[in-house]
Formats: sequence, structure tokens, C-alpha cells
Amino acid sequence: MSSIAKVPEKTLSPAETALEYENRTLNDPLFKVYVKKVQEQETIEWSPGLWDLELLTLAAFYYHPDLDIARAQWKTTLGGIENARSRPNPLLQSQGRYSINPAPELTPWYLQLFSGFVIETAGKRHYRIEQAKALSEASRARIGQVAWLVRSRLRSSLVNYLSALERLEVLKEQQSYQQDVLKGIQHRVAVGESSHLEATQTQILLEQIHLQIQEAERQRLENLALVAQAVGIPVDTLKELPLTTSWFDHRQPLFDISRMALRREALLGRADILALIQEYQASHEALKLAISQRYPDIRIGPGFLWNQGQKFWALPLDLAFPTHLSTKGAVKEALARRSEVAARFTALQAQVIAEVDRGYMAYEGALEKLSAADTLLAQQDHRRQILQKQLAVGELDRLVLLLAEIELQTAKLNQLDALTQAQQALGMLEDSIQRPLTSVRLLPEDLQAIPRLGQTAP
Repeated sequence: MSSIAKVPEKTLSPAETALEYENRTLNDPLFKVYVKKVQEQETIEWSPGLWDLELLTLAAFYYHPDLDIARAQWKTTLGGIENARSRPNPLLQSQGRYSINPAPELTPWYLQLFSGFVIETAGKRHYRIEQAKALSEASRARIGQVAWLVRSRLRSSLVNYLSALERLEVLKEQQSYQQDVLKGIQHRVAVGESSHLEATQTQILLEQIHLQIQEAERQRLENLALVAQAVGIPVDTLKELPLTTSWFDHRQPLFDISRMALRREALLGRADILALIQEYQASHEALKLAISQRYPDIRIGPGFLWNQGQKFWALPLDLAFPTHLSTKGAVKEALARRSEVAARFTALQAQVIAEVDRGYMAYEGALEKLSAADTLLAQQDHRRQILQKQLAVGELDRLVLLLAEIELQTAKLNQLDALTQAQQALGMLEDSIQRPLTSVRLLPEDLQAIPRLGQTAP
């Protein structure tokens, strides 16, 4: 019996877990196999040597621990199906009996043996299996939901990181022009053409730009760490990774996208809605199971009795009749549970509709703001070109052109803010339907498997 009851040893080692995390790399051969497999499924090609949102998303699917948790929970429900399929264990009963007034020539001891087999009635086993299957399907759907949340966090962090990175470049260029302006004003002060107050104000503006650069650098580093966390790898792995910003600068128009179509897609295809539908089905099967408990199970089996040298065979039949009161509580609880899931489903539908409307209108407004920022930037650039021509023919002081360059950089920062807000609003809209707006595909296949362990979906 000790060998049957022996549990395989499995210990947790914090040191080994931390070492495995620190050794994670995007050059993992199994990761390359995983990417190639997804590329063949989705017929998508990535530029060699450049990392975009989609490729980093696959890295997150490969490494992120939240998906490991969701997969483990799904496997637990698969075990629940096997458990639900099992039949009641047979019963073997042995009774030694003693007679207090036996005949003088007979022994007072005799033996009684009975075995019993339980036959479940009213479809109890079927309802139990169907309930377990529905719970397993709900858990499997939640893997897709967790996968989307992983991608959503990654996208948000990556948008903030690229925004801080581009802001840093623009601010450094603006700082260079401001330094030239300060030198020009200091020269004017030296020859008596400007006041010290003007030079001081210019110096203050330069210091403010310097503080903005420091803040942008802080945001860049912080968001780089958030990107690494969203992928599930150490931040040092990402520091030298070549990132492409083409997807960040892309403006997805809305003229060919219907808000009602997005609503319908979200209500029919979101993973959390599909999971709740399966959860409702499980609660319905649980109600059927509770009602079936009103019908008695049958226990039948042969028995043997040895009494005073006589041998008897028996075929006992046991029926335990549950009363209506004994099952009333379980039925009421199952019925209330089903009503609760139905109410949660209705609430989720209302939430999804609101999220689609909010995301759609937010992105629509962000695109309008971005268009206005593009127009302002174009106007500032046109003005700078005119001033450059005037400077070339000697009709303009170089200091005026430098100030125009600074205004142009300010317009670039405003455009960058508008672009960042548009990307954030686009992410909100994509979260409402749980798929990329620029692609009809949802998520890679076989999310149930752990690719870094070389597994395939059960």
C-alpha cells in the first residue's frame, strides 16, 4: 500500500526559479521554433532583426507566468472531468456475529459477508460529467482572456516607452537650439543690444528643457522595465533590443469601421463572454444534478452468511429515498447560482457595449486632435522654410530662425502627445473587442500548451 499511496516528490526552489528567470533570453531556440510555427499558422512575416509589438507579444505568450497559471487551472479542470466520469466505489462489508444462547453443540460465532455496487439513477453521472466539461471549457476560454490581458499590458507599456523615447530625442534637439539662442542673446548683451533680463529668461527656459529631458529619461527607463515585466523577461534583455516604431506611427482610420459591427463582434467573440456562457452551462447542469438527487440510487450486490454450519446466499437491494425537504436546499442553491451567473452575463454585456462605445469615441476624438496637431506642425515647418529663405538672402537675423526652430520642436512635442493619446485610445478600443484593430486574426493557436517546455496542446 505504501507504493500505491506514494506521492511524487516536487519541491519549490526559490533560487532555481530566480536563476531560470534571469537566464531568459529571446534567442532561445524553442522560442524561435514557436515563432516559426505561429508564422506558418498566420502567414505573417516579421522584418529580421527588428522587434515590433506582434513579435514581443509572442515573446510574452512564451514567457509570461500569468499564462502558466491559466494553463494550470485549465489542466485542473481536465482532471475534474476524469473525476466526474468515475463511478461509485463498490462496497465490501464483513460482519462477525456472536450468539448469546447458542445450542450446546454449536459455536456461538458466525460470519456475514456482503458486497454492494451503487447504480446512479436519473442521469446523475451524465449531469456531473457535463458540468465538469462546461467548467473546463470556461477555464480554457479564460486562457484566451489572460493572453489578451498580457498583450494589452505589453502594448500599453510599449506605447509609453516609445513615446518617452521620441520625446527624449525631440527635447534634446530643442535643447540644442535653445543653447544656440542663449549664445546669441549673450553676444547681444555683450555688445549692448539686449538686456541681462532677456538672457536670464532664456537661461531659465534652457534649464526647464533640461528638467524635461531628465523626466523623459526617467519615464523611458521606467517604461522599459514595465515592457520587460509585461513580456516576462529581465530588463537587461531588452536594453539593446532593436525596436521598430512603424506600428507606433501608424494611424488606423475609422471611416471603414462600424461601431455597431465592433459591438456585435465583441459580444459574440470576447473570451470573457465565452467563458461566462460556459460557466452558465455548468450552473445549469449543476441544477439538473441537484434535482436528480431527489431520485434514489440503487445499491445491489451478493451476500454470504455462514451460520452454525449453514451457508446462505443473498441478493440485497437497498434504496435510500431522499425527501423533498432534504434536497430542497440544494436545488434552491443551484437555481440561485444559475440566476447569479445569468445576471453577471447581462452585466458583462452592458459593460462590453459601454467599453466599445467609449473606446470608439475616444479614438475618434484622438484622431481629430492628431489631425489638428499634424496641421499645426506643417504650418510651423512651412514658416521655418520661409525664414530659412529670408536668412539666405540676408533679410533675417539668425536668432529669429533659431526661435522658429524651437517653436517647431514644440509643435513636434504636441504632435507626439496627440499621437500617444491616439495609440492609447486605440488600445482601449482593441481591449473592448479583444483583438488588434489592424488585423482580423485573434490569437495564435495552441495557447493551452507551454511552448518553452516543448509542449503541445492536449
